[in-house]
Formats: sequence, structure tokens, C-alpha cells
Amino acid sequence: MTTRDEDLRERIKHEADELLFEGMHFDAEMQRNVRELAELDRERSRRSRRRSQQRRWLAGAGITVAAALTGLVLLFSQDGVITSPGDPPPGILVGPDDPIAPSPSGSDNELQVLKGYEEAAEAFGSTLKIPGWLPEGFALNEISVTGPRNGKAVEAAFSYVADDRSFGIFTKHVSSAPIQQTGEAVDLSGVTGFLIGGEPITSEELLIPNVELHWYEEGTYYMINGLIDGEQAIRIARSMRSETHND
Repeated sequence: MTTRDEDLRERIKHEADELLFEGMHFDAEMQRNVRELAELDRERSRRSRRRSQQRRWLAGAGITVAAALTGLVLLFSQDGVITSPGDPPPGILVGPDDPIAPSPSGSDNELQVLKGYEEAAEAFGSTLKIPGWLPEGFALNEISVTGPRNGKAVEAAFSYVADDRSFGIFTKHVSSAPIQQTGEAVDLSGVTGFLIGGEPITSEELLIPNVELHWYEEGTYYMINGLIDGEQAIRIARSMRSETHND
């Protein structure tokens, strides 16, 4: 990796942090927690690059699952109402080899990193669906679930990476469909989703799309969020199916 590549990823990471807070409305304590987590991720990423020359190309490409789940907490912080930021935040970009930080939600829930889709379905329940299609070059990076000790997980997050891009699929058990009043309504194979296009992340000659797609199905809320375009997000959502159908 060249110095230019490192500088580019640091710049993308900085712009992602700025977009994370632009237009979002939540209390000062939560904002401070997320910023502290982002700074911790940056420091871990720097240490990871120093530790492993061979894995440096991945630094900045993975989505921190703990930070992603923080986003779910923010979305559901007002009695189940989705509060869209207008320009959706991309996932915070960090090194995927770094340890996962504890969930900053302040609850008694525990975060567990899992080995595969089968474990995720067992932990989350039969309503969990996973993608049958991914954009070219993307591969699964990490899976985590959050829930009470010795109980069913209430949240699950899947991160995918491809070079300098990343996106996440985040799910949460909910008692009713969240209220979504913004975004473009799109058909997801019979289910209505809401697509929100944020400002692309730009760096020199690169223009990286940034979208957010929400939908509700069978007692589960889903969100796709990250550095992919709208058509890709919709195709991923339409390919979602139960884990048993992805063998």
C-alpha cells in the first residue's frame, strides 16, 4: 500500500465521521459516546496497520459492528420512530482485525461475534434473512448479535467489505412497523422499503455512493447502510431470504 492510499483512507474515514453527525439529532451523552467510539476505532486502526503490513489494505474498509448497532439505537431512540438524518451516515470505517468494543447503548445486552450465518440465525431466530446476492467484489467480513445473556438476540449486524468500500446489513426485532416518513418508496418483492440517498463521499478522483435503505418484514426491521449505490442496495434487499435457503 502506498502513502497515497493510506492518506486517502484516512480522509474517507474523516469525512465519514463528519457525515455521521451532520443533521442527526440526539442527546449530548450519546453523541459523545459515539465520537469516543469513533476515535477508539481510529486508534485501533492505526495500531493494526503498524502490526501487520500484510493486512494493511483492509484498514479502513470494515464496518465497526458496535458502532453500527449504535446507529440502530439512535434510529429507535424515540418510541420506535425512525428519525432519518436526511443524509444517512455511512458506516465508520476501521480495521476489521480490531477487537469489537462493547455496545455503548448502556443496556445489559451483550455483543457476540459469530462465525457464520447459521449461528446468526440460531441466535436471532427464524425471522432472520440474509442476502443471496452481493455487489461484485464484496465479501462477508463479520457478523455480530446483541441480546441478553442466555436469551435470544434482539439485534444482528453483518458487515461486508470490498477494497475501500463497505456496507452493513442491520436487523432488529420490533413489535410493530416503525414510522418512516422520508425517502423514496421502493418495492422489495412485495414489501415497501424506503431509500435515502446521502451525499457521496468524495476524495480526489473518487466519488463513492452512500445510501440507506429501510424496510420492515415479519416482526423484523432491516436497514442496509454504506458505500454502495441505490440500485445495489435494492438488489441486495430483494435477494434477502432465510438462512436455510442459502445453503
